[in-house]
Amino acid sequence: MVDLLRSRGYDVLTSYEAGQANQKIPDDEVLMYATNAGRTVIT
Repeated sequence: MVDLLRSRGYDVLTSYEAGQANQKIPDDEVLMYATNAGRTVIT
């Protein structure tokens, strides 16, 4: 999905790239992070 979105010009940031992967961060904190960064969460 990431490659497809990027190939279509979307600015994609994965949780891994953001340094947030595999840390058991609660969903509400993930959403807050994305909202503050002006991003959308796709799961």
